[in-house]
Amino acid sequence: MRGIARTLVLALLVIVGLSAAGCIHTWTQTYHDYPPEAYTNPPHSRAQTNPNFD
Repeated sequence: MRGIARTLVLALLVIVGLSAAGCIHTWTQTYHDYPPEAYTNPPHSRAQTNPNFD
C-alpha cells in the first residue's frame, strides 16, 4: 500500500512540475511576443461606416 501511495505522489509531482514548466514557457514566450506597450497603446483602426451611405 505504501508503494502505491509513493508512486501516486511521485506521479503527481511529475505532472505538477511539467505543468509549471509549461506555464513558465508560455508566459515568457507571450511576454516576448507582446510587450506591455502592446496592451496600453490604442489599436490603429478606422471607424466602420455604413456601406449603404457611401
